[in-house]
Amino acid sequence: MSVGTRTFVAGIFVALICSSLLCVSAQRKEKSAQTKQEEVKPGTADREALQRADALLAQMTLEEKIGQMNQLFFFGSKPVESINTGIRKGQIGSLLFVTDPTLINRLQKVAVAESRLKIPLIFGPDHLLACVKHFAGYGAADGGRDYDAANISDAHLWNVYLLPFKAAVDVGVGSVMSAYMDLNDVPATGNRWLMRDAKRLELRRVCRQRRQCRKRSENSRICAGRAGCRG
Repeated sequence: MSVGTRTFVAGIFVALICSSLLCVSAQRKEKSAQTKQEEVKPGTADREALQRADALLAQMTLEEKIGQMNQLFFFGSKPVESINTGIRKGQIGSLLFVTDPTLINRLQKVAVAESRLKIPLIFGPDHLLACVKHFAGYGAADGGRDYDAANISDAHLWNVYLLPFKAAVDVGVGSVMSAYMDLNDVPATGNRWLMRDAKRLELRRVCRQRRQCRKRSENSRICAGRAGCRG
């Protein structure tokens, strides 16, 4: 084979390789573009869902909003019509322990056809959501009596009772249930500091202080302060 022929064949070989690479590159770009489009769609859907939710919330009265948070245990002991009345008035948002498909359909029909805002009910088997409870200090009830009041010092509250809730939130728990009792003479469910400030602001500060404690002294077991934190 002459030099010219070898050069010609080599040129064809290189051209074929380049053509294959260009095809692969084009396919990857096309797939990447499709992936990006697919990634955008959920975001758009989320925004639309949020807009619908905001529009619905704007129509709801305070009583209807409270009603959506009302979850009833329904064992069949109450007359169904009393449940239907609560659903029609928007006073019931979900029901537990209803497993009969016929009854579920009847109750759901009342919700979507006869209530003012047509919001579907949530039934117990419909969802599963991790929940940590009871926030907070529920295990420190006086005398170990269920539902009794608890009196806990700030240091003990922050070091022992609140940090496990923060750890659960950090790993993605879906909900937090409030305690039933009085915490330091204030009902937990009506304690603004516990329900809002402690959960949303202070717990983050506690974790920062804990890290600072460790940096200051590896041997220290307790770092003093209002929030307090273990070393």
